[in-house]
Amino acid sequence: MADSPVTVNQLSWRDLAPCLVMFRALPVAVTLTVMTLSLFAVAATPIGWIALEAILVSESSELAKDESFQAAAQLNRSPWKFAYAQTTDDASILTILGHQLRGVELIFNTGVRSFSGVFSLDSGIRKFTYFLGGGLWTLLVWCFFGCAITRTALMRYAREEPIGIDDACEFAFAKFLSCVGGIGLPLVAIFCLALPIAGLGVLMTTDVGIALGGFFWIIVLGVSFLMALVLLVLMFAWPLIVSAISCEGQDSFDGMSRAFAYVLQRPLNYVIYALVAVAFSGICWLAATALVGGTIQTAQWAASWGMNLFDANRSENLADPSEVRVADSLKNPKTATDLLVTTQQNAQTGNYVARPRQDSAPDLISEVTENSDLPTNDGVSGAVTFGKRMVRFWNHFIRTLGAAFLYGLFWCLAAAIYLLLRKDLDATEMDEVYLADDRRTYELPPLKDDPSGVPQMDDGKQADASGQA
Repeated sequence: MADSPVTVNQLSWRDLAPCLVMFRALPVAVTLTVMTLSLFAVAATPIGWIALEAILVSESSELAKDESFQAAAQLNRSPWKFAYAQTTDDASILTILGHQLRGVELIFNTGVRSFSGVFSLDSGIRKFTYFLGGGLWTLLVWCFFGCAITRTALMRYAREEPIGIDDACEFAFAKFLSCVGGIGLPLVAIFCLALPIAGLGVLMTTDVGIALGGFFWIIVLGVSFLMALVLLVLMFAWPLIVSAISCEGQDSFDGMSRAFAYVLQRPLNYVIYALVAVAFSGICWLAATALVGGTIQTAQWAASWGMNLFDANRSENLADPSEVRVADSLKNPKTATDLLVTTQQNAQTGNYVARPRQDSAPDLISEVTENSDLPTNDGVSGAVTFGKRMVRFWNHFIRTLGAAFLYGLFWCLAAAIYLLLRKDLDATEMDEVYLADDRRTYELPPLKDDPSGVPQMDDGKQADASGQA
């Protein structure tokens, strides 16, 4: 007897191709919950850096004259410049696309770079305090909002349940300290390992101390190897730590140990998933930057129609005073088009100094011109000044909104990669996610027999002999 035919009506793509969960990060990243959380985080991050700069940096201090520090500080003051990498030396189409397709790599580098100044060899006490305090502030902000975003993404991936901003923030409040501890424990371990070496460094201020330091330097290298190894693993594991705590609901040590185990035991899987995430997010970010730039450009273009009707130069009021285009007169043989630069006002002359738009690496910044004669606000009415500031504010808001999308996409992809690595290593199904209200939802309420022997829900009230409360 022939077997009856079987018709397949639906395929379970989650079982056939689990890696497709990464492509679900895009629709999750553009939801109102994720965009709102990301926007608050992006807006809150520069606040700590600005406060530290106001406290530690004065006009007469050495940091005010340090160009590399000022370049990094300018990036830290902005909520969106990290996300928009620009090219300055080579304007070829491949270089432009290469920078714009970097996607979540920029955000990944942002988190790593926040602490990079702490490990500088020439950092004084003020510079060290600035980067340490700013890095800790960034850690606190993104541990909270990153936990909320990854929780939102995990609930969508595993259970197809959208959660609101209030539920996401409530979960983040409960697990916030666990996320901070999960990332902070390796940093504390590195600090403890560095203290004996710092003590040796104090001895090396003398001639005899240098001789002793040279003799024991092999031991120093052994300890520093451990520190470098922890830093290397932490550099790749810190997004997974937040995702692990959001998914499992465990403490700091469990989240850290899970993330470190996945990075060390499945490095090839992690690399493959990361490459897919970078390529996918790069394409998404390329479209997002085109949309952001096109929104600002078309708004100025349409408004210039009416503004130039009676005065051909009237539309110049729409230009952002912090962004001007310097023509090819810069005489850079590698430059095929105009360079987008930023300007800084000279405190002594009042003129502006043009500098190229920063990339994510501060050491790429170099001064282009000296005291460029850029237009100032002399003779401009208060109404025009107010209008220009409002135009600039809303343009920057649109750019910040684009950066918020990229941050949200980064955390959604981190949650997806965590689910994939957990399935590869622990064989855990991707729909298994910790639920904070499991007990209230699935357990029976406590029961108590009434005087007649009938079980009833125990509400804490005493019943009389007739069975009435």
